[in-house]
Amino acid sequence: MKCLSKLDINLGFYFSCSYDLTNPLSKNITKNLRNPENKFRKSMGDKVSKESYKSNPDLNLHVTYLENYFDFFAWNHQLIFEFFGCVANKRWILPIIHGYMDQKSFFILLFINYWRLLEFHYGSNIFSLTLISRRSRHHAGTRYIKRGLNEEGYAANHVETEQIVVECSTSLNEYLNLSSFIQIRGSAPIYWFQQPHIYIPKPDISSNFNFLIFVYFAIFTVIHSDPYYLATKKHFYDLISRFGDQIFCLNLVKVVEAQKRESILVEEYQKAVDYINKDFEEEPICIRLHNYDMKNILKKLFFNRF
Repeated sequence: MKCLSKLDINLGFYFSCSYDLTNPLSKNITKNLRNPENKFRKSMGDKVSKESYKSNPDLNLHVTYLENYFDFFAWNHQLIFEFFGCVANKRWILPIIHGYMDQKSFFILLFINYWRLLEFHYGSNIFSLTLISRRSRHHAGTRYIKRGLNEEGYAANHVETEQIVVECSTSLNEYLNLSSFIQIRGSAPIYWFQQPHIYIPKPDISSNFNFLIFVYFAIFTVIHSDPYYLATKKHFYDLISRFGDQIFCLNLVKVVEAQKRESILVEEYQKAVDYINKDFEEEPICIRLHNYDMKNILKKLFFNRF
């Protein structure tokens, strides 16, 4: 307990006893559709009895939620996994996500023009806006230290952000109107690194063609080349299994540079996407990569104002 008390989980860590934060809204809804009556189910070999359910009806809901959480975003998965087989009351086991969460309510402001007289009317529809960001527990780390992806296909600092909008004014007898929009961000899913140095010139970005060598705490690590982009394939196969066969990638790294630095990464990323798409020529699966030089575009917009 003394060791655990030293852990600071006040900032950026969230949990819920009634809602699965590790899964998106669509996944949570389909789980309820598959089990609408919330029947008695097994959890890691333990069965919830009918008597315990009658005495505590929320217990079954909690166990069902626990056994279906997505360990990809469960920050404490390694800590709680072993407790499933030895703890009788599963209420003591809660998956925690690392990221950000906020919820706000708002209403629609109607704009009406009557004979050039402007009037504002408050709309009758009240909405709830929820923003949830989940950070993957795989290949996480600080900037400059964790880049690219590992051999298992996990991209560095992978974050899934979900925006949920719910119409709160819907009657209880009506279907609930809601929407969920998800986007993910992370390091470019190829083998690359950025040498961290504390000096004013920007460090160069190196791409992995033959092998990678990094110096970190005087330890030399050699990562063999991946000419067939096997790790990148694992990364995109995971995205396809979660989000469908149409993957759209938005690249925010510089494309045009006087001296090539970030553009080296863009070229290698494009090669990886083109190579993987060849495997899907006879299938409806497609990975699209769009380059959006945000810094250059914002610079043009700024100068066009003056």
